[in-house]
Amino acid sequence: MAQFFRRLSSSSVTAAAAAAALLGSGAAIRSAFASHREAPVETRPSAVIPRTSLAAWAAASSGDGRPGASGGEQQAAGVSNYRERRFQDFASVEFEGVPYMTPQDFLESVTQDRPRYRKRRLVLSQSELASALYKTPSRWWASSKLFRSLGSDGIISYAEYLFLLCILAKPKAGFEIAFKMLDLAKNQRVDKREFTVLNKMMSRQPGDLQPIDIDDMTPVQDTTLMLHFFGRSGNDKLDFKEFSKFMNNLQTEVLEIEFAEFSRGLQTISESEFAQVLLRYTHLSDENQQVYLQRVKEKLVREEGIKFEDFRLFFQFLNHLEDFTMAMKMYSLAGHSISQEEFQRAVKACVGYTLAPHLVATVFLLFDKDDDGHLSYHEFLSILKDRLRGLSSRPASTDTATEKFKRCVGQQMREES
Repeated sequence: MAQFFRRLSSSSVTAAAAAAALLGSGAAIRSAFASHREAPVETRPSAVIPRTSLAAWAAASSGDGRPGASGGEQQAAGVSNYRERRFQDFASVEFEGVPYMTPQDFLESVTQDRPRYRKRRLVLSQSELASALYKTPSRWWASSKLFRSLGSDGIISYAEYLFLLCILAKPKAGFEIAFKMLDLAKNQRVDKREFTVLNKMMSRQPGDLQPIDIDDMTPVQDTTLMLHFFGRSGNDKLDFKEFSKFMNNLQTEVLEIEFAEFSRGLQTISESEFAQVLLRYTHLSDENQQVYLQRVKEKLVREEGIKFEDFRLFFQFLNHLEDFTMAMKMYSLAGHSISQEEFQRAVKACVGYTLAPHLVATVFLLFDKDDDGHLSYHEFLSILKDRLRGLSSRPASTDTATEKFKRCVGQQMREES
């Protein structure tokens, strides 16, 4: 899957609102955390893997309306939403009755329509899990190939899956505000206990404003993310600069995978393939997607190709889509239609840089329904917001080989007619 991204120079306003919505009552959280500040933080050797307690609040994050349900109870009662269903579909391992993704599973969940075939989940023993987690590198080994290098060595909980999706679809500003709220020591760093609260806040469902009970956060199962950020002892501290680097690397890693799918080893992808990526994960039917793609093919005068860096910057801009929406509304209120120059000006206000001109021209070909050289920005925003939602909420594809063959033949006939 290709990834996603949104917010503006007025990001401090938008991000603050977003952070407030995600955090619920900031004062309540801070006071709750302060009241537990002196409680001893449990540490343990990496070889000792205690049972997770994430399931209790993973249920709340799933939006199933049944906070406190355990992982086993959730499975017994049935999966209640697309995100949870997708997690269950792609999670290939299990420990003490709780399903987990491996790093490879997570990458596949955001880049593939459906999980690879397997008869059942691999049930890990305590020693097998300890051995897999031992391979987790420290955060000093920062790389955009972290998840690919780990492969099946490691585990990611459901709550962390939601948190990672937030990293792929939210701007840094919201995370930075959350970091500052939790940094009671004012040392620009958070510890494992504080980060667990951040994980909970950023992965909770919109509208969930319930104060966070710190007691529900502990003890937390050691996972790949926890070991990567806080070391085997759990006593390391994480500053926002390091976390920001992790965010950039994860976004880049996922985008590299999607870009490589289309580039097939070349340095660029075509404008038509870029348009195809943009429409991916939306709820547009195949027929409607073809209408958009045909518009690009017919109007494109000269194919330049799109390099990965331009591709990456565009999708990171999408993380600021809420701020861009605000800028577009300002143009709309002033009675302006949106030209490419005005589009670039709004992008720069949101993210501090402009996009490759021929990439923006492709976006305009895709969303210029009237052929007047201006953006149908309501449609643009609607479809790209749909894409961001579709990344994490679409169910695994159930297409059969026959259905895919029929669709392929239908597309070929349309192109020849």
